[in-house]
Amino acid sequence: MEPEVVGLMPETDYTSHLHDATCESDPPGGDHRLADPEAGMSESNEVHLHFTTDADGNGTAVIDSDLVADDRVKAIVVHVDDPESEAHDHMASDRVPCGDFE
Repeated sequence: MEPEVVGLMPETDYTSHLHDATCESDPPGGDHRLADPEAGMSESNEVHLHFTTDADGNGTAVIDSDLVADDRVKAIVVHVDDPESEAHDHMASDRVPCGDFE
């Protein structure tokens, strides 16, 4: 799977994760979907997709993981890696776009 995003801040680092709730939840997407909920958050226990947008604010992430996306996956959420930057100080959350799985 290669999710694509458009219209984000140009030349900015983002990380996205699979989440366990829909985008209408509070917060959008709920929590990170963990392969082993008892093990805690880590790159070996959840799908991490790192990407940097181009000059037009577009980016693509390639999922290369042995983890299986089961029925607990409800959404994918893109997070700003540095929400304290001036470019993002107007944002209410580090969760930029959120997309539900159907």
